[in-house]
Order: sequence, then structure tokens, then C-alpha cells
Amino acid sequence: MEYLVLWEVSKKQRYIFASNKLVENKGASYIIEYITEELPGEGYRGNLIYGGGGGSLYRFPDEAAAREFVGEISKEVLVNYPGIEVFMVTQPYDAQKPINQTIQEVYQKLGKKKGQRKHSGYQISFGIERRCEATGFPASFIVKDDKDKKYVSCELHTKQANSKNSTGKLKRLVPDERLLKQFEELKDEEKNYMALVNIDGNRMGKMFNDLLSYFDFSQGNIEEKNEEYIRAVKKLSDNVKIAYENAFIHMNVPLDS
Repeated sequence: MEYLVLWEVSKKQRYIFASNKLVENKGASYIIEYITEELPGEGYRGNLIYGGGGGSLYRFPDEAAAREFVGEISKEVLVNYPGIEVFMVTQPYDAQKPINQTIQEVYQKLGKKKGQRKHSGYQISFGIERRCEATGFPASFIVKDDKDKKYVSCELHTKQANSKNSTGKLKRLVPDERLLKQFEELKDEEKNYMALVNIDGNRMGKMFNDLLSYFDFSQGNIEEKNEEYIRAVKKLSDNVKIAYENAFIHMNVPLDS
């Protein structure tokens, strides 16, 4: 029997805005995007039903393959991305039954797991380490901030390092070099204030739920309807991403151009 795997990065806003430094906000945002969209790699591209927004739904031929996927992703996140909280659930999927019911069940399962948070308590410190000012966790790295040395945790250091990785995408979404240079010019001005705007999709879940109204699972070949629905969901997910990126590029066109 096939299996679905639904997984989600939890408490995304808290992770991104744990500090008030733009470089760390940018790095944290990139990490979440990387984990949900790129970390599984090309080897699992064919298993993806849809992804984005901090969560993804995958389909596997059996339970063993599903659990192997969960183990690989969990290990990678725990080892390389401290501070990220990921919830993952599996659900049997019978291709002869309407897939919308199974998707609803797996989302309910995820919601229940997030509500329980069985392993949410952990030892932060033993009281003998130097603490990171931003996260409160034990410091593992020393970084130079202007002329001062700062002790930072693994979480903060990872965000700072990944901020550089997001530069390529930023340049693609903001192609005008003048806009990027304006950020650098701000630090040389007397009043170098900047407004940070967080753009988040609203009621995106409803959009995907409305898609169901176009499918009648009570008639015809259920297995074919399921595959048709999966293709439609994947296409909608891809189109949402394209629309967001195109809107972002258009938004950054200078008014005097």
C-alpha cells in the first residue's frame, strides 16, 4: 500500500524574527525555503505532490520508503539546522479510495501531533557555558561585530552563514542593481532607518480546498481521478510560486523607470 508523508516547519515566524537583524532574518527565511523545497533533492522530486510555505506533501510506494524519507530529512535538519522545529506524519493511502479523504486525515494527524508536542521540553544549558545573547543557547562560535567580539549559538551562526546563500535568489528577484546598492548607502547616512515589511500569503489553504469542488470522486475511475487531482494540486502549487515571484519582481521596479 502507498503512503503519504506530510511535513511542516513549525513556528516559522518565531524562527525568522528571533532577532532584529536583517541578515539573520534573511538567512532564517532562506533556511526554511531550502529545507522544504530543496533539501529532499532530485531523488524525491517524483514523490512530491506539492510543497512550499514551510510544508510539503509526498507520496511513496510503501511504508518503508516513507519512513526512510522521514529519517533522512529528520537527521539532516537535526544535525545541520539547529533551532528548526519540524513535524512529520505518515498515512496509508489506498489509490482505490478518494485521495482527498486521505489528505484530510493526514492533515488532522499532523494537527494532533503539533498539539501534543511530546518532545518540546529539552535542556537548554547546564549553567556553565557562555550564552548567546540573541537565542539564549550556549555559544559555539565567536564572530566579529564591528570591533567587538560576539559569542553566538549554532542557530545564529547557521542563519548568518545561510544569509549569503540567499544572495543569488535576491538578485534574481531584485534585478535592478540600484536597489541593492541603496541598502549599502543607508549605513553611510546620518539617519539610516529602514522599514522591514513581511509579506505572507493569506487564506492559501482555502485556495487549495476550493480546488476540490472541481472534482467529483463519486463517479468514474477513482484511481484516475486521484491522479488528475494530484496533477492539478501540483500545478496550482507551482503557479502560486511563479505568481509570487513575478509580483515581487514587479513590485521592485523603480517608480521613475
